[in-house]
Amino acid sequence: MHRIVLLVVFYALGSFSFAQQPAQMKAATGPSEFKISGAVSTPMTVTAEDLKKMPRKTLRVENAHAKRTEVYEGVPLEALLQKAGVPQGEQVRGAA
Repeated sequence: MHRIVLLVVFYALGSFSFAQQPAQMKAATGPSEFKISGAVSTPMTVTAEDLKKMPRKTLRVENAHAKRTEVYEGVPLEALLQKAGVPQGEQVRGAA
């Protein structure tokens, strides 16, 4: 499950890179912040600067189709949701 969460963050934030990608990358365009709100105890806005200050994780994945290693790096979604107070683990279960 941690792999899925990591991959979601990398795709959502556009902060992923491939191992065999050219050294130069275009500057990202689009919003430089996003909001975490709704059923959370601490709604928050996360900026690019906030993400730069948070611990990052790197994930290497063997792509069987492309026959190469892909490298993803970014802030785990779990860390962001935890900071916003999103229920996790046993808290997610409703009444039986």
